[in-house]
Amino acid sequence: ELALGLWERLESAWGSAREVRAVQPLMALRRAPRIAEDAEVLRHTETVLGLRGFRAHLTGRLLGALEQLANVELAALLPGVQLEIRPYSETKAGDVRQKIGVELTGAYQGEVEQLSRGNRRRVDLAVFLGLRTLARASGPIPGWLTIDESLDSLDERGIAAVARRLAVVAETELVVVISHSPAVCRGLKFTQQWAVDSEGIHRVR
Repeated sequence: ELALGLWERLESAWGSAREVRAVQPLMALRRAPRIAEDAEVLRHTETVLGLRGFRAHLTGRLLGALEQLANVELAALLPGVQLEIRPYSETKAGDVRQKIGVELTGAYQGEVEQLSRGNRRRVDLAVFLGLRTLARASGPIPGWLTIDESLDSLDERGIAAVARRLAVVAETELVVVISHSPAVCRGLKFTQQWAVDSEGIHRVR
């Protein structure tokens, strides 16, 4: 958006800013700059645009809202576990990476990868439901939720927790779950259940 004013001045020669062209001019220097680098300017630029700067602050506010919503979901899906979401991640050496950092707090401490596969699916579902709530705040979203094989690794306790949460969602939305797991099919209270096998598609209940 900051470059749109310049694009408007160059549009007669370069074409529309969103036009696909065979020859794509670039805003790049062809030679060394005439003005030497100013360390103070670079420092302030990093403060504003860097991974720990103002940009990260704005992203952090959005991720903070997602963190709160995901933790509300986790209270029902995986009690005792909470997430901390940051707009950047850090290596063990202290270096900052342009990658969203997610860590566990509460009953588990550290990286999400330490959880069992089934518990990671519970965390994934909590974050996904939190994202849906954020999306709904900015405008209407489709009135259905589709979960494609994401629950197959859950154990019985996980299935029970997810079943309770999805039952609440299903009060106002259509919930479609696709699964290869007989345990999931038994544990979720479907209004309708369909099976796909060598004979085709048929209703089970």
